[in-house]
Amino acid sequence: MSNLVDLIMEMVPLPRGAMRTGDVAYMCAEVAYVLSKMDDRFISREADFIDFLNTIDCSLELRADLMRDVVPLWPRISRVQGRHSKAECEEAIAECARRSDLENANVPDSLIPLVVKVLSSEPGGIMADIACGRGLVLAKALSEDSDLKGEGVDIVPRTANFAEMLVLPYGTRCGIYCKSAFDFIADHMWKYDKVFCFPPMGLRADRDSRWEEFQRMLPSAFENVGAGCRSELLFTLATVAAMKEDGRAVVLLPEGALSNQMRSAVAAREYLLESGYLDCVVSLPDRLMERTQIGLSLLILSRQEGRRAVTMIDASELGERGRRFNTISKATVEKIVNAVYGFANDESWTREHCKLVSCVEMRESGYNFSVRHYFEKAAVPTFANAVRFGDVLEGIDRGANVASDDMDDLVASGKGACYYLSPGHIDNGIISDDLPEMRELPPKTPPLQAGDLILMRTGATSKIAVYEDVFDKPVVLSANLFVCRLKRDMIDPWFLKAFLESAEGKSLIASIAIGAVIKSISIKSLSDMRIPLPPMKRQRKIAAAFKSKFDRLRTLKREVAKVEKEMSAEGGVWSVEWSAEGGVRKAECGRRSAELIVEDNDDR
Repeated sequence: MSNLVDLIMEMVPLPRGAMRTGDVAYMCAEVAYVLSKMDDRFISREADFIDFLNTIDCSLELRADLMRDVVPLWPRISRVQGRHSKAECEEAIAECARRSDLENANVPDSLIPLVVKVLSSEPGGIMADIACGRGLVLAKALSEDSDLKGEGVDIVPRTANFAEMLVLPYGTRCGIYCKSAFDFIADHMWKYDKVFCFPPMGLRADRDSRWEEFQRMLPSAFENVGAGCRSELLFTLATVAAMKEDGRAVVLLPEGALSNQMRSAVAAREYLLESGYLDCVVSLPDRLMERTQIGLSLLILSRQEGRRAVTMIDASELGERGRRFNTISKATVEKIVNAVYGFANDESWTREHCKLVSCVEMRESGYNFSVRHYFEKAAVPTFANAVRFGDVLEGIDRGANVASDDMDDLVASGKGACYYLSPGHIDNGIISDDLPEMRELPPKTPPLQAGDLILMRTGATSKIAVYEDVFDKPVVLSANLFVCRLKRDMIDPWFLKAFLESAEGKSLIASIAIGAVIKSISIKSLSDMRIPLPPMKRQRKIAAAFKSKFDRLRTLKREVAKVEKEMSAEGGVWSVEWSAEGGVRKAECGRRSAELIVEDNDDR
């Protein structure tokens, strides 16, 4: 139906470069919406057209937009009225919704069939689409189930209006509301058989305006969940409050919301697991969204008393690669749906990509809902003589939390009280000889001691170093580094560095790193990590061999740096000489040109 859309786009005289694509698509959808309402009616005057718009059964917000955007286009609309059927106009609205680029996160097109199939295990009922955006998921569900009724809510007027136009074919079976999702759910608790939610990402709750509504929904859940909780998890809890006792919900969440260890985030996930709501988690392929690399997962919720295990499905490798973003195919949708419901599936794929994780294990992992965590955990090597990492430590500390703006004031070259070591000063485990100096020691930040192990907080195993105390002043770390003070009678620091930089050590650290895009390590997970601890004689033998190669690498790097410096200096000399010689030649050329000009004038 792109022909009609293209025709309408020609009718909308907009400076395309000055407006967002979403605004163009929205105005085209408005025109298609009005044409669908006109149907076979013929209107001859603009005044009659305005009267007609006032009779359309729609929200006040949408009517206001129609008056502002469509009335000026009446001369052009009058020439195409009656030339396209209502069905064609409705399809044009759907096409505009797919083309729209309004400023809100939208469910990737290829995920919509998956969401609808997961929710449609039983026909009929009432569905809610929380933060519905342009209403693409709700419209798809209504189109595939003629017995289904639906309601959508979005706080952004323009996207709510778009959704209202999109669900036009379903008449009284569907209603769209423009208001806060939390206010809406507080008035519609325990109402819906099916709920879908793709929460806005990165928001923070406003305790003053909505916290009472939150607490009214699930008092036991919000008892430990504060206003600083991730908005994605607040929406997830609100989704639970919208479900009937025997309902089902699907929430599309960024990977970080499943593993974030902030107290409020853990409390929210704890409620979902301990109340028996968490049924299944599906890890989706990367780059499904156009403008972000954030990974997504499906959280499938349904209440079951005494639930003992949760189904984890790793579908992260099933994406079809695209230039700007990836997609999932119809075959992949069927495979995931079969795994969710336990239907027949390829046995080898199911065995490799689906597993039951006990609630006990999830509880011990800090209520981590990340599928990747449990599949990566299965691949982590185990050791017969393993000990808890925290047992060989005297303590773990983070470095000084100094803002970048404050560093300029604290730097004191040649006159500082200490040196400041950040991740950028560590290369292949070698600490730079040239560290910036600080005027004073940061408070509550103990300086490094010989034999301390330095570890990146973001799980970058290349940033592991052993401090050797070769500086003439104390050295303190930045907040992006951990210092692990070892019990030297139990473990050799160079043996530990050698192990953590091995393939097994990297896998071990990867298994405790959490985060959507930038993975980080918590002090608790690092302390609980289990490492091999051979006898000290064996440790020292391994450490000596490793240290010998490390010292050779450091010597080679210093030699390379020295040669590069010499080459740069010689190149500078040649550059000066060449520039000077070139300047003389340029002057000679300029003088000769002037002489020729004089001679030329004399000839005249």
